[in-house]
Amino acid sequence: MTHRLHIRIALVALLFGGLSCSAIVADTVNVRDLGAVGDGKADDTEAIQKAIYDNTAEIFFPAGTYRVTKTLQFAKKVGADQFPRQRHIRGEGNRSILQWDGEKGGIMLRAYGMGHCQFSSLWFKGQTQPRLVKDRTDRAGILFLVEAADGMGNMINHFSYCQFTGADVGVQCGTSDHFPTNSDMSFEHINVHQVGTFFYTKNNQAVDFLFNFVFVCDAETVFHFERGGNLLVNNCQVTDAGMVLRIDGGGRCCATYTLNNVRVEGNSRVNRKQLLSATNIEWEQAVIRFTGFNDIFWQWCRNSGENRVKPLCEIGPGVNVTFESSSFNSPIAALTGKEGKPASLVLRECTLGFLNPNEAISANKFGYFKTENCFTDHMEPQPDIVKWPALPVMAIAADAEYVAPLPAAMPDCEKATTEGLARRESWIKSISGK
Repeated sequence: MTHRLHIRIALVALLFGGLSCSAIVADTVNVRDLGAVGDGKADDTEAIQKAIYDNTAEIFFPAGTYRVTKTLQFAKKVGADQFPRQRHIRGEGNRSILQWDGEKGGIMLRAYGMGHCQFSSLWFKGQTQPRLVKDRTDRAGILFLVEAADGMGNMINHFSYCQFTGADVGVQCGTSDHFPTNSDMSFEHINVHQVGTFFYTKNNQAVDFLFNFVFVCDAETVFHFERGGNLLVNNCQVTDAGMVLRIDGGGRCCATYTLNNVRVEGNSRVNRKQLLSATNIEWEQAVIRFTGFNDIFWQWCRNSGENRVKPLCEIGPGVNVTFESSSFNSPIAALTGKEGKPASLVLRECTLGFLNPNEAISANKFGYFKTENCFTDHMEPQPDIVKWPALPVMAIAADAEYVAPLPAAMPDCEKATTEGLARRESWIKSISGK
């Protein structure tokens, strides 16, 4: 067999008495054809690296366990400036395992400047079973590291039907030595088990990260945004994770975090878990929305330990959090805003078990919250609660014409921000009659 398969398939169909033909061309390299064994014993690092440098459109991993002892460089050629583009790396589901057996804390796969690449039906495994039994901390540091040069970034990349297990970090974007990523990435049908952090960003990134159908068990943190990035999560189940979403960055261009149908469960009688930590974000601006969140700490009422009072959400200055159509069984939030940068929380059409809304939320002087149309777990209406600044309403007659008074363009964004705050203050004074 040659190491590259050029397959030309002609599909001929008879349709309404006519003949229609189309040709499909696939360009694939099978790692076995380059010397990979896949028995979990042989060192397959060199063969896999050769397949990557071969630069075919598709790299295929047949069922097997491929032992990796050194960092795999995902690039066109030797050298970090050769960016991989339009490539598909695929396996056969949980039967195709890339297993780290290198030094403790090492990086299994490093992608540099990749674009429009797909990774599907692969299991990224950060430790061998003997090493796991001996020492759970003896594992990979990062399973998949994404980096790029300043001004270059990555393009859109996609992971589907993949597993990430047994590592300090599953997927990391950027490094502390300021390698950015600037990559829109999507993840679909992902399983995560025994990791420190599943998804970790470390650089300014005004880009989008999309997750659909994510299942996490046994993680310290699921999503950690140390710097930028916008997040969308649809359908996520989390069991025994210390923190689901941690935000340290935020900012005007990377401040939105939307999570739909998230379910968090664990042994709440022993170790109270948390949903959100956003208490000291660098740019003090973040908007977070949960729809259909389900708090499965249904045994919280039996918790008599110190963590009984721990809230699901810790919300700091410049952070606004909204829950809609969600269910709670334990303390919801602690808000700690500061002057000029409040912390705020809104609950709409939510149900609360064991606790009333006035018992579930705490706030300092600059922490604001309100509940609207909430219910008990027996669907009995609860009174609305408002701890919110009393601001005037600007009313415009329905039959009036209104033209928005937009400010003039300004070359200096900092000056524009300062003047914008001054305009806001003047506007509020004018409509309040002061």
